[in-house]
Amino acid sequence: TDFISRLAEVRHLPEQARPLVTLLAVAPEDAQLQTLESFAAKQKEMPVPLSFSVKVVEENDQDAIFETIQALCQEAAAYNPVRYSGCSAAAQDKKSSMCTVL
Repeated sequence: TDFISRLAEVRHLPEQARPLVTLLAVAPEDAQLQTLESFAAKQKEMPVPLSFSVKVVEENDQDAIFETIQALCQEAAAYNPVRYSGCSAAAQDKKSSMCTVL
C-alpha cells in the first residue's frame, strides 16, 4: 500500500531526519484498534525502529478530533530526534566552519 511505501521511505532517512509517525484512529472497533497497536509494536521492533504511536479518539466527535489533532501538532513541534554532528566536540567548541550540526 501507499502507506507502507511511505514508511519504507522514512526508514531510509538518516535517523536525525526521521519524523514522528502517529496513526489517528477515530472511533475504532476493538479488532481495528488491536490491529493498529500490533502494527505499531512491529514498527518499533524492526531493525530500523521508528518513533511510532497510535492515538485514539473514542467518539466520532468533531471537537474531540480537533483537540486530538492539536495535541498531535504540539507533540510534533516538541519532537526532538537525535542530533548528529559532523565533527569532533573539540572542533565544535572552537566553532569551526568545518562542523555541520543537523
